[in-house]
Amino acid sequence: MPEKSTRFLMIEKVRPVVFFIGEEGNLRQGIDILVENKKDPARANIEIKFGLKKENVDIEEVRKEKKAYRIYLPEIQERVGAEFILFTNGKVQNRRGE
Repeated sequence: MPEKSTRFLMIEKVRPVVFFIGEEGNLRQGIDILVENKKDPARANIEIKFGLKKENVDIEEVRKEKKAYRIYLPEIQERVGAEFILFTNGKVQNRRGE
C-alpha cells in the first residue's frame, strides 16, 4: 500500500518588500511569503538559508487558506541565493529556492 503523503503546506511565492525595521542597531528587511494550507490549521516554521547565514522563524498558526506572512531577515546588501524550507511538526512540507 503506498505511503500517504503528510505534506499539506506549500510555499506559493516569496517576495522582498521595501519595509525595514531596526533591531539591536541593525536593519532587518521584510519578506512576504505566500503559504497555502490544504488541511486543518497547523503551527509552522520556516528556515531560511542565504549566503552563510541561516534564520529560523515561527510563522504562527497557518489556517486552511492562502495567506502571506511577513518575516524580517538581516539586511542583505548584495544579491544572494536563498532557500526557504517550510516545516510543521518537525517535518519538511515544502522547499523553495530563490
